[in-house]
Amino acid sequence: MSEKAAITLTINGRDHAITAEARRTLADYLPPTAHEIPPIELHHIETPSPNSITMAKGLGEGGCIGAPAAVINAINDALSPFGVEIDEMPATPQRIRAALRAKEKAA
Repeated sequence: MSEKAAITLTINGRDHAITAEARRTLADYLPPTAHEIPPIELHHIETPSPNSITMAKGLGEGGCIGAPAAVINAINDALSPFGVEIDEMPATPQRIRAALRAKEKAA
């Protein structure tokens, strides 16, 4: 169960980084299909918590935290030759184009 939850949260986090603003209602939301989802490799690290009787930790939303930052970092890496950085989510094509045009005007 927790593996599937981790994968789902990772996919949702990646999706949020690039498409959240485009969705105004649930009718606008198209969940990613297997075709859009890259392979995800999970690694298990067991670190018991001394803060609970069962020494267990909550699953939380780990996948939702790292995925958007990784996507934005990849976009910024691709934009670095142009001297442009995106610091807002979602990184829509319109935002990227606007940042490139602003940089071009400033030059």
